[in-house]
Amino acid sequence: MQLTIHAKKRGKKIEFEKNFKFPMNWKAIPEELLNQIATHLLAASFNDVANQQKIIAAIIKHNMQDEEYEFRKVEIDLDFDTFQVIADEMKWMWSDEHFSVSPMKYFTHEGVRYYLPSDKLGNTVMGEFYWLDDFFTDYKKRQNKVELIRMVSVICRPARTDGHTDMDIREPFEPANIYQRAAKLSDLDPSIYWPIIRYFLGSLQKLDKAFGLFEKPEELQEGQAPTPNFKRPDQLKRNWQDVMMDLSKGTLSEYNTIFHEPTWKVMAFLKHQTDKAAAA
Repeated sequence: MQLTIHAKKRGKKIEFEKNFKFPMNWKAIPEELLNQIATHLLAASFNDVANQQKIIAAIIKHNMQDEEYEFRKVEIDLDFDTFQVIADEMKWMWSDEHFSVSPMKYFTHEGVRYYLPSDKLGNTVMGEFYWLDDFFTDYKKRQNKVELIRMVSVICRPARTDGHTDMDIREPFEPANIYQRAAKLSDLDPSIYWPIIRYFLGSLQKLDKAFGLFEKPEELQEGQAPTPNFKRPDQLKRNWQDVMMDLSKGTLSEYNTIFHEPTWKVMAFLKHQTDKAAAA
């Protein structure tokens, strides 16, 4: 795509033309660039134009690394028409049209098949969702590939061996196995783990549309992940473990039950509670 790009460096305007190649899938994005754009991806997925512009600017700068300019210090200034052209080219990255659909049934790594959840996190349990959110929060802060692999290790698991595969072929979720599994998947190819992460973000959009339980991107501070939009009486923000603790009323057996309840079932219950409280 031949584009004329306007930029600023130390207040001085720069204009240049170049034939840019914009990535068409995750495999085409190098890891260094992935980490630069990932912190803006969630907001971009909710059609936040400012964060979409930041992603596009990062890709443009990456394209210009072989030029004489020190582009890490340059501010890319996209006019509206240029942004629209590029945004249309890049819509695969932040559109939720397909990304809540599981990108693959399974992948094989070192001879082991790891199975993914159903569409929209449909057969995940609340404990999985809590750990996913926790690792995603850490990734937003650190931009560390390790956190992404841990997210994959939460939801991608070998087949269960007890024969009860009607609802979920994956072995039952056990937090104690996350880190060991993540170590085995430490060299997983980005072309596998990035579609899985994007599937997680697309599924968050579906959950939000159904239940409205999340803070919106414009309310998120840098480094935050989607968190419950509930508040304690003291107005402190809660995480999903806090929500499960409150639902269990301090009873360990009840907490364990909620931990293993389907994510969508618990979200529907929370939605019912909040609607009932609002109507009172």
